[in-house]
Amino acid sequence: MEPSPALIKARATAGAQERARLAREIHDGVAQDLAGLGYRLDDLATAPGLSPDERGKIRDIRIALSESINLLRRSIFDLRNSDIDFLDEVRTLLNEIEQEGLEVSVDFNAVEGQLNETTARHLHAIAIEAISNVVHHANATQLEFTFANSSNAFQMTIKDNGNGRVAAKEFSYGLATMTERAELIGATCLVERPASGGTIIKVQARVS
Repeated sequence: MEPSPALIKARATAGAQERARLAREIHDGVAQDLAGLGYRLDDLATAPGLSPDERGKIRDIRIALSESINLLRRSIFDLRNSDIDFLDEVRTLLNEIEQEGLEVSVDFNAVEGQLNETTARHLHAIAIEAISNVVHHANATQLEFTFANSSNAFQMTIKDNGNGRVAAKEFSYGLATMTERAELIGATCLVERPASGGTIIKVQARVS
C-alpha cells in the first residue's frame, strides 16, 4: 500500500529536523574546535623567534585547515538546505570574523523564497571562499558584504581594502572555482581591483 501524503510529509519533516539537529551539533562542536585551532595557529605564526621557513610552514598548515573548515561549513549548509540558511550562515561567519578584529559591514536586502536550493548552495560556497580569501590572504582590515535579490535577479558583493595583487596571485584557483560555481547557476563572477586598492568580487544574475 502506498504511504499516505500525510505520512510522506511527516517523514520529510522528521528527516529535515534530524538534518538540522546534526548541522547544529557539527557547527557547535567540531566546527568551533577547528576554528579555535585556526586562531591558535594565527597567534603562533606571529610569535617571536620563528624563522621565515617556520612561519611559512605554519601558514601552509593554516591554509589547509581553512580549506577543511570551508568544506565543513558547506556540509553544514547542505544539511540545513534552505535559501534563508545561506544568509544566516554567512552572517554567523562574518560575526565570528568581526570578533577577531576585522571591521565588517553587512547589508542584506533579501526576499525570502526567491533562491532555489542549487543557487543558494553555490552562492554559499562562493561567499565562504571569497571571505576566507580576504581573512587569510588579503592583509585587509575592512570587509563589506552585500546581498540583494528580487523575483528575477540577485547580486552578491564582497569588497575588501587589502592587497588585491597578492590575493589574485595566491588565489587564482579559488577565483576560478568561484567563477565555475557562478556559471553553474547562470551567474557571472566579476573581479575588480580599484586603483585605490583592495578587491571587489561581484556575483550577479537575472533569474528567468
